[in-house]
Amino acid sequence: MTFGDAHDHLWGEMNPVASERIRAWYPGKSGPWRALRPLPTPGHIAHHVAYLDERDGTLFSGDSMGIVLSGGPTHPPTPPPSVDLRAWADTLSEIRQLGSERFAVTHFGIYDDVDGRCTQLKDRLDDLEARVRISLANGDDEDAQRFGKEVREELAKYMGRERAIRYFDMFSASIDWAGVALYLKRNP
Repeated sequence: MTFGDAHDHLWGEMNPVASERIRAWYPGKSGPWRALRPLPTPGHIAHHVAYLDERDGTLFSGDSMGIVLSGGPTHPPTPPPSVDLRAWADTLSEIRQLGSERFAVTHFGIYDDVDGRCTQLKDRLDDLEARVRISLANGDDEDAQRFGKEVREELAKYMGRERAIRYFDMFSASIDWAGVALYLKRNP
């Protein structure tokens, strides 16, 4: 499990869903929601989906556009085990081609700068990949913790120190590091 022993505390009990309550959708076809078009957006996780509101051009991007806390810089959520950096790069390219007016991220808010945020997220993913690759080559096991601390300090400037600590205690940036490390071990 991605969050180890904290999984049950964070997400609670997993219960089955009655099969009659599940509706399948297929890429390229509209889902059951009026004016919302489902879009496969792999990268953060393989099965990630975003939704484009065709009425007003808003992309409900989930985590495909990263994490934007209090208007700060985009943080790439790359938890193990299924982050795929190449697929994510393709997803960001496809998002740009949509021509969305704005995007709404799960963590947190609605933003108008789609192209700028795509560029920023791609740059941050590339930087994190390069940093983890060097760390793995050098056997530097402590760089993940340094990265986590740097992310907290950077985002504390936008959301306050206490909020940054609380957020990253729950969603540690070192887990994002671990996701990229696992990806690189699988895709040298």
